[in-house]
Amino acid sequence: MKKKLGISIIIPNLNGENYLSACLKSIDLAIKSCPGPKFEVILVDNGSTDSSLDLFQADLAHPYSSIIINQKNLGFATAVNQGIKKSQYSWVCLLNNDLVLDKLWFKNIVDQIKIRSKNTTTFCGTVFDRQGTFIESQGLKFYQSGKCKQRNHHQVYRPLKPFSVWGSSAAAVVYHKKTLKLVNNFDPIFFAYIEDVDLSYRLHHLNYQTLCIPSSFAYHFGGATSDQMDNFRAFYTTRNWWYFIFKNYPCSQIIKNIFPILKERLRNYFWFLRSTKFIFWLPHTLSITFQILYRLPNLIKQNRQFQNLLKSNQT
Repeated sequence: MKKKLGISIIIPNLNGENYLSACLKSIDLAIKSCPGPKFEVILVDNGSTDSSLDLFQADLAHPYSSIIINQKNLGFATAVNQGIKKSQYSWVCLLNNDLVLDKLWFKNIVDQIKIRSKNTTTFCGTVFDRQGTFIESQGLKFYQSGKCKQRNHHQVYRPLKPFSVWGSSAAAVVYHKKTLKLVNNFDPIFFAYIEDVDLSYRLHHLNYQTLCIPSSFAYHFGGATSDQMDNFRAFYTTRNWWYFIFKNYPCSQIIKNIFPILKERLRNYFWFLRSTKFIFWLPHTLSITFQILYRLPNLIKQNRQFQNLLKSNQT
């Protein structure tokens, strides 16, 4: 007997009370508009000091919901991994707490999951700005210089059939859980930002496909967590791109792309400087440098393991 399709929805949260209620109500409506699959909703809270937990318990009508409470901010990657570990279904859906789903978001994705090829293991849709005027993302486009762009960013929507993309951001995405385990889920070393690029890179190079379903709409209110944290995003993005390159690129790829890589890293660094108060330039720069050097042996080890996995996958 064929096992019934089930989706575990995981929402990482940190002080998201201003957005969480709208997000949860849209999830509830999208679940009701998608008869057939089983659903559960897991909120992973990273030490919120607002009323997020009360909102979750009060606003979500779905009966199969649960909360994981961390006493402090453990980062996006760790929180998501906790949700994946707790999840009971074969598909996991990650949603940012500042997203609102269209009522047919799940239905349109589930329709494609049912007819997917074996290697299609990631599904995403169209993420709009909050007004629904422009596209924020229809998957990711990757450059060997160590740069990743949201596909069709700031373009006007036009109806399209589902199409393959390089990867997906983790803001609104559905993954096949067993496939995630092959690449050890999200890497906690990133803490926040670029972890979804890292995951997409590994899945892509292992020949797992990502499908964008343009008719699955979500609306992004943006920055619910990071906007409260000064240069948080710039700091971690600057550091994490170096983590990503040392963890994933073979030496030949680094040598071949050394000048574009350095150009992109300088671009990241200047953004970091613009986002950081002058008095913190030196201590934060030293902190980034120290963290990269400290993690380098482990990153190189992970790189070797990944290259070996790629070789074994090709034989």
